[in-house]
Amino acid sequence: MEMEIYERESMKQLKDVFHDHHQPLVFNKEQSKFSRCSACKNPLSGESYNCAECDEFHLHKTCAEAPLQINHLHRKHGHLTLQSNINEKEYDNCLLCDKTDNKFGYCCSSCREFIHIECALLTLEHGHEILHDCHEHPLLLIENHNTEFKGNVCNFCDCPLLGSIYVCSTCTFLVHKNCTEILPVEISHPCHRSALFLNKNEEREHYKCEACDEIRWGSFYSCSFFSCNFRIDFRCIWPRLVVEDKSHHEHPFNLLWKRDPFVCNACGEEGKYVSYVCLQCHLQVHHDCTSLPRYIKSLFHRHPLSHKYFLESMEHQKLDCRVCRDEVKTEHGSYSCLKQDCDYVVHVKCAIIKDTQLYEVIDPNEIEGLLEDKPGESCITCVIERNESGEALKIKHLFHEHELMLIKEEDIDHDHVHKQCDGCTGSISTSFYYCSRYPQCNFLLHKSCAELPRTWDGWLLSYPFTLEPASIFKCDPCGQQCSGFFYKYYEEEYSLVLCLRCAKISDTFEYPGHQHFLFYNIQNEKEWEWEGKCTACGSEGRSARPFYTCKHDDVALDYQCMTLPHATRHKCDKHLLQLTYRDQSDDPIQHDCDICEEGRDPNHWFYHCSICDNSAHPRCVLGEYPLIKIGSMYEDKDHHPHPLTFVQKIYYYPKCAECGEHFLDLSLECTSCNYIVHWKCISPHFED
Repeated sequence: MEMEIYERESMKQLKDVFHDHHQPLVFNKEQSKFSRCSACKNPLSGESYNCAECDEFHLHKTCAEAPLQINHLHRKHGHLTLQSNINEKEYDNCLLCDKTDNKFGYCCSSCREFIHIECALLTLEHGHEILHDCHEHPLLLIENHNTEFKGNVCNFCDCPLLGSIYVCSTCTFLVHKNCTEILPVEISHPCHRSALFLNKNEEREHYKCEACDEIRWGSFYSCSFFSCNFRIDFRCIWPRLVVEDKSHHEHPFNLLWKRDPFVCNACGEEGKYVSYVCLQCHLQVHHDCTSLPRYIKSLFHRHPLSHKYFLESMEHQKLDCRVCRDEVKTEHGSYSCLKQDCDYVVHVKCAIIKDTQLYEVIDPNEIEGLLEDKPGESCITCVIERNESGEALKIKHLFHEHELMLIKEEDIDHDHVHKQCDGCTGSISTSFYYCSRYPQCNFLLHKSCAELPRTWDGWLLSYPFTLEPASIFKCDPCGQQCSGFFYKYYEEEYSLVLCLRCAKISDTFEYPGHQHFLFYNIQNEKEWEWEGKCTACGSEGRSARPFYTCKHDDVALDYQCMTLPHATRHKCDKHLLQLTYRDQSDDPIQHDCDICEEGRDPNHWFYHCSICDNSAHPRCVLGEYPLIKIGSMYEDKDHHPHPLTFVQKIYYYPKCAECGEHFLDLSLECTSCNYIVHWKCISPHFED
């Protein structure tokens, strides 16, 4: 056996990352004993390398010389980085071979997708990317492969993958090269009485396949009669005869050709022509529904969901889908919550939405941990004094350096009602904590804001949000600039910030001016587009923000209007102004705003004092920045060296230091000098 010490720069980098011994790797022209490659886990044969200090690290020559990064296979996020022990890092199946093994793999840092090292190297050595009618994504033609795709079958003929094949790096599409080339010109098919003829669809016309009910654009078979619009995608003419996968259903599904329509027992939707039946369970389902995951975690619910073919325990109840709000038929399949005291249920089509990240498949072993409702850590770090009923009278809070004292709602005096909470910026009208160093320190917190948990599982994204304070931030749902506390979800390429008002809103919303519930519109997540007007303000300009709609009529609200305070104060009236949802007066004179003196739409929301008969636009009452606390501090060293204080509508100070205009809205002043500036002039830019 001939051996030599050899170490290229790329090989040295790979060894330094994945093996901690410092000696160079030893090159072997042939193997003297059986070993497996530490990277691809396949038996070693031919040229290889092993560690000079131990007998535990071996590499095929091709694996040892593999690059640490590749960028030709992942279309979503660019480059992939080589990592070891993929199974331990909870990645999905390999994008090419659809398997999961504890091997080295090229992983995406932004999502859970990866490609096995041997699959990636195969495409580097033999792969040629082409566009083909048989698939919507670019395909890699691999002329020769050994064991990389052993156990996989062709998506067309259902036979083992041997010889030249096409693979897709965007989805798990695998097909023989021959299967894409041998398409008969004329076929007889159980779906249609007349002969069907091949149409290569060279103009890429989109059409609806009669077999799978999906919109397609590749080659298809159609009837020769001009008046017959029957079309079937060429991939659907040879469906699998038997589908068997015990991870989805305990029995095999057998193909059934039938021209008559049927209702799928798995999803409750109508189908035709192609179906699969389970003879033991007496089920008839769509082809796609043979592989429905048993357990999923939806972004819109905190507990795991289970697929059931019928809801026996709820069969006499009328259930509404918690996504689309249409009725869920208990005799058909749906997803329901596994937690015993939770009645959450959704249609299959609403839970499993293709090409979105609104759900993830979960392992049955993870279910028990996901069902646990763990109490959140309190932001009250220490209770110093309690009353006889156990209520905390003096506390230490995570976000304030001084002790806080409780004032009960019945003890609130007139001076307090004009102050704002430092957490939610709302008016002080219920029990609150004030700083023990008052009046030198004006920190105030509603009792409810002080008791907020440090982490919170939001319904909008069922992942932990963390409570944080900020002098200024922008809430993503309502688009408002705010001060105070917010909940934030963060990962490498995505974050979501919610002000406390938006965090309180669940997937349903109700207000006194409407008899039905409003529901979060799932189309907003799928298309991020809303063609309509907000019922409260009539605005069309917020279509890029989440909204709620009613399934019974055309009422729709966006977050900004949903978070309007039910009652607030303004200097135009000594009483509380109540949020009112429609002006019942028919007198046009009464439809003027008593602040700006301009007209109001009587069908839009407004603030009203029934004692003084004053009415005003919400924007006139609340101002342009209603969620920034007056009196809070802000620092911006780029514009001014001293701390600045937020103040409201100051007429008698000098003009703005930035624009030279008079002050009519939110401004900042320095208590150390005569500097004063409009907030809009130095406000940071927040991206939408």
